Amino acid sequence: MSTTRSTPYEHTVNVDFLNPGLGAGARVAVELTEEGALALIEALRSALAHAPAGLASERQGQAS
Repeated sequence: MSTTRSTPYEHTVNVDFLNPGLGAGARVAVELTEEGALALIEALRSALAHAPAGLASERQGQAS
């Protein structure tokens, strides 16, 4: 699979979402500007702040 650079920016923050169980082709790459990355961080923090504690934790469903 070939990839082409579609962003007009020389430098970006790159995030790769992987699913190793489905092989090397099961990935999505996201290129963000600095502003976009900071907005994503804030959106994630806001979503977590409004969710019940531990809802999306790696330890969910485990006894304390």
